[in-house]
Amino acid sequence: MKKIILLINIILLPVLIFSQQSRFEYVEGEVSIKRASGSLFEAQIDDVLYVGDSVITGFDGFAELTLENSSKITIDSETVFVFSQKEKKGQKKNIFMVVLGKIGFKFDRLLHEPDIQTPATVAGIRGTEFTVVSALDGSAMYIVDEGSVAVESEGSLVVLDMEEGVEIAIGEEPGDKFEVKVGSMDFSSWLDEGNQQFQKDPIGVLAGLTDKLIEYGDEADIFFQHYEASFSILTEMRGNLMKIGEEKGDIAKNEFYNSDIFPKEMETSNFVLNYRYYSLSALSLRRYVLSNMYIDMKTKYILDRENPAYIRFIEKYEKFLQVYEKVVVPYLVEADI
Repeated sequence: MKKIILLINIILLPVLIFSQQSRFEYVEGEVSIKRASGSLFEAQIDDVLYVGDSVITGFDGFAELTLENSSKITIDSETVFVFSQKEKKGQKKNIFMVVLGKIGFKFDRLLHEPDIQTPATVAGIRGTEFTVVSALDGSAMYIVDEGSVAVESEGSLVVLDMEEGVEIAIGEEPGDKFEVKVGSMDFSSWLDEGNQQFQKDPIGVLAGLTDKLIEYGDEADIFFQHYEASFSILTEMRGNLMKIGEEKGDIAKNEFYNSDIFPKEMETSNFVLNYRYYSLSALSLRRYVLSNMYIDMKTKYILDRENPAYIRFIEKYEKFLQVYEKVVVPYLVEADI
């Protein structure tokens, strides 16, 4: 793992302070919070979710979160939700990640509307109410009750309006839009179909997941290199700041800081934000999606470990882990793991 200099913790502090908060309004059954610091504990009403935190629900779990302006997020059973953030067009953008399971969103005039992400998709919203489901095979489905959602995958965009839906397989463009009446969709059956699809073609599904892992790792590497170059320049600029203060006084020192150093600090922090975003997205694939695949296959072949299908899966599974160690782990910290 690469060491992150203490400065980064300092310049990322505003991210945690000024990020949109999500507060638990209702909790039922098994609902856990995993903090960005690595701690894991049972969720309680009035707990607050911060950037980098995850919510994991069990087979009987359900949670409702409130945001600004009475906006709500409902997290169903056997679901993984991650509250992330990245830099986008010079601004910090909240990312709500549906890693597995079913989540309902109702956004009402948010000051800063987040993006929605699954392993297969990224979606932008426009003051709306909709549901997102993400299955074990990496596929996703969006159903819009009100408003509009723009769903993107593999460079292709589809815009959903009221009572429209779309399905997207991992590594593929969005399918055709379809009509759906509010409240008529059987999400549980759709999720079961996704799980069955994994059982039909575990090697193909795992290959798609590995491609997504490599994509995340490549993006993390790009932004980490940008960070290193930017931090090197920032270090040199800070050395010059001290010289300017000694030679020209505090006014000139403050002017140089505001005009040159502060923008460079923000740029450097954004590079960190983005490489962390991609590395943690990859971590979610490893921790919540791949692990469930592994458990399913071990259970299915518990009495037949010599089955060729199981052996091929384990070979691909180990290949995934090798790629993960190479392209993702270097950008994680101890608290992540």
